[in-house]
Amino acid sequence: MDEIKGLVDRIYTNSNLKAEVASWIDKYDGKIIEFQIGENSISVILTKERWKLIEDSYPSPDVIFVSSKEVFTDIMNGSLKISKGLKGEKLQVYGNFHDLKAFLEITKKGK
Repeated sequence: MDEIKGLVDRIYTNSNLKAEVASWIDKYDGKIIEFQIGENSISVILTKERWKLIEDSYPSPDVIFVSSKEVFTDIMNGSLKISKGLKGEKLQVYGNFHDLKAFLEITKKGK
């Protein structure tokens, strides 16, 4: 899950992207995005000032993204749109889809 770690690290080292995260989080203490990629689970905990990565499931994440490694890679590099992944049943999303969309929009800017 080095890819996720690298993306989030780039966000928090860029003051403009970090400000976008703070704006997205708004009045909440933070957001928790969980990725279940194949057999692995990784949770990204985002606050306005810092982030933390846990290589496991986290209780009550805001959104859970479930896919294979290949589908995750295709979505992250832009060769597969989330909508097509959902329609093709290659991807499942549980929870607040708008939070996943906001997170992925910010990560795209950090590439």
